Amino acid sequence: MRGFTFYSLFAALVFNKWGIQNISPSDVDNNETMGDYCNNMEGSIEKIMELLTDLDKKKDDGENAEFVKAGSKTTHSISNRKIRLKCFVKALQTQ
Repeated sequence: MRGFTFYSLFAALVFNKWGIQNISPSDVDNNETMGDYCNNMEGSIEKIMELLTDLDKKKDDGENAEFVKAGSKTTHSISNRKIRLKCFVKALQTQ
């Protein structure tokens, strides 16, 4: 896993558990901080693996295209960081 991807996943875990100052639910598709790292461990792992596999394969035309594009282009831009955070938060909040 590339460093920027790890940091995005870590930030999503922190957001879900405690929240992050200056990151609002609207920044992550209206997902609220939930006081826990994830809703469904197995479902979250499956979704995260799907995101990472699509990124490795540079599959930029499917369900995870936004994540792939944000991980394939300028990885240090704020907009791409927010997209990766949003995608990981969503994956961790999978039911």
